[in-house]
Formats: sequence, structure tokens, C-alpha cells
Amino acid sequence: MKKKKILATVMSLALVLVVAVGGTLAFLSDETETLTNTFSVGPGYVPEEGTTHQGLWVDEINWATYDPESEGEPERIEEVGNQYLDLLPGSLVIKDPTFHMTAGSVKSRVVMKIVGLDTLNANHFTISYNEITYTPDSETGKPAISPTSLNVGTNGTTWKKIANLDGTTENLGANLDGYYLYNEAVDASESEQQVDLEPLFNYIELDKNVTDEQFEDIQAAINTTPSHQIMVGGVATQWDNTNELDTLGKAVELLDDIHASASVEP
Repeated sequence: MKKKKILATVMSLALVLVVAVGGTLAFLSDETETLTNTFSVGPGYVPEEGTTHQGLWVDEINWATYDPESEGEPERIEEVGNQYLDLLPGSLVIKDPTFHMTAGSVKSRVVMKIVGLDTLNANHFTISYNEITYTPDSETGKPAISPTSLNVGTNGTTWKKIANLDGTTENLGANLDGYYLYNEAVDASESEQQVDLEPLFNYIELDKNVTDEQFEDIQAAINTTPSHQIMVGGVATQWDNTNELDTLGKAVELLDDIHASASVEP
């Protein structure tokens, strides 16, 4: 039997956002019968005191310090992303890229672009919003890993794929990479706290049942130069007076540099 080699993979997190300005319009009358039209501009995307956050931002659990036995909230990191090294069959990592909107920011529509899931999904990795399990196969009786299952839907705190990486909208179910719309309006305008969006996924696991031959194929697909990455970016635009296509157009324009060729050294 061939000795299994260590699988090393690096996954990175990237963030880009666009600031849009929301507007409000109020009509007030003065003491005479003359109608006075008063215009005011809304707050747009409000900076968070003591941080660099303004409007949409993203973070994820810090895998380097993550301890499942520890009490309290795990440490989170922004923009730089995690490195997941020395993965083996059965390795499970917690990865939950999560978008947030700063308190007081205008009601918004959010579109995310994600790259790098298809390569993992095609190479015996399961990517899931819910915990990954193994259940007996109906034919062989051997434990089989649960399939990839993202937090997708048509309403609520889920995401909906609205375009492929090239911006087209045909055959959206053929792959995972592409542009996703958050189904709910993200409204922090009346909130004193940031608004947290639900992530598209929380867990990634390499199937523990892969054979030595399959493992070598996985190494060839993942241990590339530069190392394989997952890249995530988001765009928020004002909800009022815009539609889904407006936000998608901004995402295609502003997230163009999010692609699989960016270099990250392990």
C-alpha cells in the first residue's frame, strides 16, 4: 500500500465592498399656506466607532486559535483569512465567512461572490452549512459522508445564487462558484448594534473514505502553485430605488479581482 502523503491547502478570504448613499425626502409645511419642500440625505454607511468598519464587512473564525472545548465566543479574523495546513482524510475545518453591517447603516441589498468551492466539491470535500455527518450507504452499508449542502433558499436568512462567475444566469445549479444574493433586506438603520448575516456555509471536511489513489488525485488538484484558495467578497447597495440587477452589476464590476489565480504562500 502506498503511504498517504500530507495534503496541504491554503484558503484565503478577501473583502471588497461598495458604499452607496441612501436618501430620504420629507415634505413639511410652514406656518403660511405656502408648501415648503425639505430635502435631507440619509446616513449612508455609518462607521463603527473604534474600528475600521463602515457598512459591510466580513470575518470568520480564527482557525489557528480555535478550540472546540473552550467556553465563550471564538476569536474571529478579518480579510487576511485562514490557512488550513496538513489536511488528511477526515479532517474537518470550521470556516464560516460571515458578513456584517454596521449599526445605523442604510437598508441594503447584499451580493456575495465566492470562488474556490467547485474544486473542493469535485475532490471529495463536503462543504456544509449544517454539521457534516456519516450515514450507512444504502447499498454497501459503509459510512458515507453527507453531500455538500449550502445555506441556500428563496427567502429568509438564506442566500440565492443569481449568476455564474462570468455574470451569466444560465445553468446556475451546475456549479457552486458565483454570485449569491442574501434573500432578506439588511436593515441596520434603526439598530444600535451591527446586523449579522447568516453565512453560506460553516464546515468543510475531506471525506475520510478516500482511497490512496484518490488522495493522490486530490493532492494534484489542491496542492497547486499558488495553493488552492477560497475567496469571498461582498457588495452592498442601498435597498430603496435599486433592484437585484443593480447590485449584481456592482458586484461584477467591483469584485472582478476575486478569482482563483491570486497567490497566497503557505
